Amino acid sequence: MASSQSTENRSAVIESPESKGAIDAKGLKVLVVDDEPVTLLKLERTVRAHGYDVTTFPDGRRAWEQCCREFFPLVILDWQMPGMDGLELCRRLRRQPRGDQQEILIVTANDSPESLQAVLDAGADDYLTKPFSTNILDVRLAVARMRAEIKSERWSAQRELERQHDWLEVTLASIGDGVMTADCDGMITFINHEAERLTGWAASDALGQPLDHVFQIINGETGERVENPALAALREKKTVWLPQDTLLLTKDGARVPIDDSGSPIRDKNGVIHGGVLIFRDISAKVRAEKAVKESLAWVERVKQEWESTADSLPQLVCLLDKDGSIIRANRTTETWNLLPVTQIMGVNFHDLFHPDCDDDTCYLSDLWQQARAITSQKKTADWEVEDKKLGRWFHYEFRPMKERTDQRKMATDCSAVVIVEDITERKLMEMELDKAREHEIEIGSRIQQSLLIGHPPSNTPGLSLSAMSIASQRIDGDFYAFFQPNEETLDVIVGDVMGKGIPAALIGAATKNHFLGAMSLLVARSGGAKLPEPEDVVSLIHDEMAERLINLDSFVTLCYARFNLEKNQITYVNCGHPNTIHYRQGTAQCESLEGLNMPLGFAAKEEYEQVTVPFDQGDAFLFYSDGVIEAQKTKGDLFGEERLAEYVARNSAAPPKDMIEGIRTAVIKHAGSTDFSDDLTCIAVKIDDEQPAQTGHRLVEFTSDLAELERIRDFVRSFYNDQKDWDRNEKEEFELELSVNEAAANIIKHAYRGEPGHPIWLGAQRSNGRITFSLYHRGEEFDPQEAPPPLFDGSRDSGYGLYIIGHSMDEVSYTRDINGRNVIRLVKYHDEN
Repeated sequence: MASSQSTENRSAVIESPESKGAIDAKGLKVLVVDDEPVTLLKLERTVRAHGYDVTTFPDGRRAWEQCCREFFPLVILDWQMPGMDGLELCRRLRRQPRGDQQEILIVTANDSPESLQAVLDAGADDYLTKPFSTNILDVRLAVARMRAEIKSERWSAQRELERQHDWLEVTLASIGDGVMTADCDGMITFINHEAERLTGWAASDALGQPLDHVFQIINGETGERVENPALAALREKKTVWLPQDTLLLTKDGARVPIDDSGSPIRDKNGVIHGGVLIFRDISAKVRAEKAVKESLAWVERVKQEWESTADSLPQLVCLLDKDGSIIRANRTTETWNLLPVTQIMGVNFHDLFHPDCDDDTCYLSDLWQQARAITSQKKTADWEVEDKKLGRWFHYEFRPMKERTDQRKMATDCSAVVIVEDITERKLMEMELDKAREHEIEIGSRIQQSLLIGHPPSNTPGLSLSAMSIASQRIDGDFYAFFQPNEETLDVIVGDVMGKGIPAALIGAATKNHFLGAMSLLVARSGGAKLPEPEDVVSLIHDEMAERLINLDSFVTLCYARFNLEKNQITYVNCGHPNTIHYRQGTAQCESLEGLNMPLGFAAKEEYEQVTVPFDQGDAFLFYSDGVIEAQKTKGDLFGEERLAEYVARNSAAPPKDMIEGIRTAVIKHAGSTDFSDDLTCIAVKIDDEQPAQTGHRLVEFTSDLAELERIRDFVRSFYNDQKDWDRNEKEEFELELSVNEAAANIIKHAYRGEPGHPIWLGAQRSNGRITFSLYHRGEEFDPQEAPPPLFDGSRDSGYGLYIIGHSMDEVSYTRDINGRNVIRLVKYHDEN
């Protein structure tokens, strides 16, 4: 272990970046630093004229930051600079790992001996005094280049010597044999890690010791000392090998079987400078030879025992020749009422089971030929087959036999051994178990459809939608749900539990149930005045389920989306689920609504954030599980989000139900199968192009400006006149127009105190023989009980609006909706008969 670790460390030294090459003095990279622009420009032009790669800086600190990232063989520094002067920068450069390889020239206007000495003390190689001529600078550059080349060559030579030395040392230290070298006097000069391990001598103790003192060997049979082969090689000037059965005496007295050799070390002229000893531990080899002898004896015993053991096996065991005829079989042939053992030799394997069969389509007719094709490749062939003729199930296993060339005919001709097991009882139990499991899955599937798979709302004004879920194992962890808290809002939840089968379905059901509980709890906390935001719902569910999911080693991806038809926007929280596809009719393009959050149960602490995106009439949305985009026929050829988005764009005009069905067909065609490795779930939502004209719902936004009253009246008249299937009543129309106008005026004047720019939403709806106008605002709340009645003597102007509304409408209410808005609802009955 120590040797291997040391090898890795040494190899790291050899392959370090500093050992891969020296400085390239040709085309030197030159750094010039001077805070005087004229001098800096002159130096740059002169140096660049010599063909050098020049980098300039006007101050020392910025130059130092660059030197920390890049090596410059030649550096020209001005002494006097603000911040960091040239001498300080020079000192820093010299302290860098490659600082001694740089040629540094200091430019100074002070040529006093003390100043020049300070330049040299700082580590500079040369100096240049100001003012200087171009000729002097050329000379200095020539000298600097020459010095850089000398440093480069010296550095390269030094690194090459170090590399060769390290390489040799690492090589010797890394080989699996023990290596020791000695000089001509027999004193140890090198010992590698394996030699340290085998002898028990540390290198620090062994170096300089006599070789025969550290490396002591004896004859394994006699115990007598054996001459050191390295010393013998020095004497005889040739390689000397150890005799067999040689033992190494370690420092602690242990005996290790080894083989080795000693050779003289010669230089290229043939002069001997010492000897090398190479040896290895052959304990494993000795043990292996002993084991082989014992194994041969064991095989012979096993061979004798097999004949008696084979007859007691419940399986049928036959030896077959190349033609499929039986050479020998155990006595199971008799217990199965096939043939006596004495009559088995030479019988065809097919005839053993079906002696009177002449059917060419019988499975046993070509069973041996199929097995032979496989066993000839040294592979085992096996099948489970129902033998309808015998009314049994069998497992056939054909194993190849090695051909031998001894004198026994049975061993020579044997081609394969076939083991036949009667598995009828097991198969019957498996079939019963499959029926029970199928029944259980069928029940679980029905339960899943009721617990996990929600039903899309059939009548959602302004929206049309459809959903599909296909389980890969008939029971899966995909789930979806729909909530419709009010006429303008639809919540869609689609999720996927990690895993498959009943466990995933149970977690999915629990998650869906938590959504219902979280929604109810948050609504209760707000006193029913506010619909909870999707991010609040998801955060509450995560707090309740995260620890449990982590303990179950599971997590849930999901997307919780809220469609707001009043504001024409979707707000969603994506928790690690595939991105929702948003088709925009205005651009005829698909956008990917990406998620920001981790799955539920992925981490104990997670903050969930929602995203809001606007939409227009005619837009479409597709929610899906990863089983859709990961469907594949061949590895790597996924159906993919891009292909899915292209399909949505091409079929954007189709109803959601047709779009979902088309996606299912496209995925099956791509995968080439109706069996998938993961569950497939899709929900398509389409924003209707137009609202229903007569019996539908309309919502328009106005602002708190008295000039808007005319638009409000136009809206009332337009909606009333669009009801083509009932009789118009001018009095009824006038009362509706007047009442809505008065209610809106009160909101502008009192709720918003006459401030313009605040929103007022006006909704209109006809249903069950009535017309309802609802005005929504966020101004001050109004209590009609506190309003004074009108005075008809002319002493007070207020109160007439409420009087008009109360006498013109059949129902008037002042409430707050779940979003916290004040609502004035005006209802007028209409006799449609």
